[in-house]
Amino acid sequence: MGIAVYKSDVYWVDRNLRALFKASKLPGNTSVPTRVRTNLDKLRDIAIFDITNQPTDDTNPCRKYGNGNCEQLCFSFPPEA
Repeated sequence: MGIAVYKSDVYWVDRNLRALFKASKLPGNTSVPTRVRTNLDKLRDIAIFDITNQPTDDTNPCRKYGNGNCEQLCFSFPPEA
């Protein structure tokens, strides 16, 4: 089962039901979870990307150097002291 939190919702993948669900993470909200997608045969995990949560200035090398000159993933670490 994959799980991710985004804003006020929790998303998860249920492999047995072959579906992606979401539900509110807010206390007191007991509404029934929503099926976001169905017929997902091989989905095992979930990751959520929101452009508004990414650094917007060039102090982050992943942004400044076009993904940090990396082919796939770029991780920005704090400078060593």
